[in-house]
Amino acid sequence: MGDPKSVVAHHAILIGINSYKDKPLEGCVQDIQEIKRYLENNSKSTRIETFTAPSSNRLGLPSQEDLTTWPTYENVTNALGRVIRAGRRGDCVYIHYSGHGTRGTPSSEFSNRSTGDLALVLFSGGKDNDIRYLWGSRLAFSIKAMVDKGLVVTLVLDCCFSATVYRRDDPNVRFLQFDPKIDYMYPPEIFKREVDPGDSDQPDRDTSMSPNWLINPDGYAILVACGPHELAIERRFNGGPKHGALSYFLLTTLADHDGLEMAHKDIYDHVCALFRENQLRHHPILYGNKNQGFFGYTNPWSSPTIPILARSDGKLELQAGVAHGVSDGDQFALWPLGSVREDARNSVVAKVVCARGLVSDLERLELNSIGPQTGWIATALTRFSLRQFTIRLGSSLPNQSELLRGLQERSLGVHSAADSNCSFYLTLNDSGRYEVLDEFNKIVDIPVLLPSQTEDDKVCDILEHLARYNLVRELANNREEGDSFRESFKAQIISRTREHFNPGILIETKQDETSKFNFELQVENKGTNDIYVYVYNLGPYKQIQNILRGTYEVVPAVNRAAPLAPLFKKKVKTTIPAEMIEKGHRHCEDIIKVFVTSQPTSFDILEIGKIGSESAKKKFISRAGKGDISCSPDWNALNFYIRTSL
Repeated sequence: MGDPKSVVAHHAILIGINSYKDKPLEGCVQDIQEIKRYLENNSKSTRIETFTAPSSNRLGLPSQEDLTTWPTYENVTNALGRVIRAGRRGDCVYIHYSGHGTRGTPSSEFSNRSTGDLALVLFSGGKDNDIRYLWGSRLAFSIKAMVDKGLVVTLVLDCCFSATVYRRDDPNVRFLQFDPKIDYMYPPEIFKREVDPGDSDQPDRDTSMSPNWLINPDGYAILVACGPHELAIERRFNGGPKHGALSYFLLTTLADHDGLEMAHKDIYDHVCALFRENQLRHHPILYGNKNQGFFGYTNPWSSPTIPILARSDGKLELQAGVAHGVSDGDQFALWPLGSVREDARNSVVAKVVCARGLVSDLERLELNSIGPQTGWIATALTRFSLRQFTIRLGSSLPNQSELLRGLQERSLGVHSAADSNCSFYLTLNDSGRYEVLDEFNKIVDIPVLLPSQTEDDKVCDILEHLARYNLVRELANNREEGDSFRESFKAQIISRTREHFNPGILIETKQDETSKFNFELQVENKGTNDIYVYVYNLGPYKQIQNILRGTYEVVPAVNRAAPLAPLFKKKVKTTIPAEMIEKGHRHCEDIIKVFVTSQPTSFDILEIGKIGSESAKKKFISRAGKGDISCSPDWNALNFYIRTSL
């Protein structure tokens, strides 16, 4: 019999509130009841605590028997405390909140200055049972305590914090205006500095962003119903009772695709596709560890995946476009979410017939009984944009024909002429090992590889990795139509000494272990429409990582009549990796890649791990072909070049 201490425990805290005195809701308790029922049927070992206030209680007052399950501040925080005390490393925690959210003015060093402080609207538990705010900072400290114990935490917030709702009286919107009198009744709790939610050990990251309470990268994942500028709504779906849109489509995805075993990224992509199909105006956001699952860590798809939308006109739309490196003529395998990848009978092959800025039109190449639907996922078979980064094979290389075939299978262009310009030159060094030189004739640091059938395949993977890195580095919207969008925002980096740097300029900085950050990245919206910001680090080991650790950040328009600053600000810290210092390097270079779009999207397919690492081995199976690229002006990409020295 196994050690009982090794059994992973599952905890769930579910909170739903309908019976607010002001702006009561209808669907929150229904959300929680159905999620509870799903967990009871599919994860019988889960220890569930439920706190609900149904609409039947018009006065907003609990009966005597309901006191312990009423969604009060004390009941909810005590439940969080019980999980912290009982939890052991590896245990899983799922927290789901359906109710009103609110927003206050920034009040601490951890506050997000462009969004303000966010809070959940609970009950006080007093005689009149007024409301009491559970501030995001308080929730963050509880989650941080769970993460510090090694618990795997998922938090779902089906509410909104949008200040634009201040002048709206829509009963379906899950927002209550902040009342400072309520907050004044409850002095802020004092927390110890050592559980700062912004602290995070990231030994494999040479570039990181100082997070606010929502983003602590690796220990947990947070799925929120919408951005800070949007309205989270509840409505009737398919003639049924009211639900929050996020709760409804999340539960639909979990139930239809055995979602408890899936990674959050796959669930999130599917939920977003359903939002688009139903023409909902708000967009969920995923923060934190996207490879985590509801009850543990999962094995996500080995290749980057892109969601598919089946439009009402019968056409298929790939949720990626030119901004993601997609080209006309690229081919994709389309799969049902959760299908067996090795079974080709589950897939349909489609070709990109029109690559636009953020999405692409697909045309099926195989007509069979399988009809792709919204929420299917696509994996790339060809990446013709990689062919611009050509590779030259040295004349002394053995197995040239095998190398040529392997590179062509990966959509890579190969030149054999000695005088041709190329991005990479593959040759053998004096020790008979593979050596790669870049376009500047510098040796690329790669693992030690000797010519052989096995190593030939690895070196082809490395060359594909380098081409993918270069593709992301060079991504830019160079069409004239993009100028007006580029003029609608201003992006810059500001050093600790208040020097301002525009994109494209090399920024020199010194490594300082005592400082929290090296510089601050700012993106200011100067236009009349909201913009969406994505931040990636292109690191010294040819890795591409999302350092925002969220899907995106919204920068509201300047003309929005709400107390939201049209400014995105994040502090950035760069360091030289320890292994580089051990090898005698005195500096390293990073590129901070900033994408700005006019509509929400995801750039997950651009991410790759360190060169030669297991996380970098995400292959594409190639087929022949070539196509033109068309562009649209709704996106832009900027590079900030950073050199960090000792």
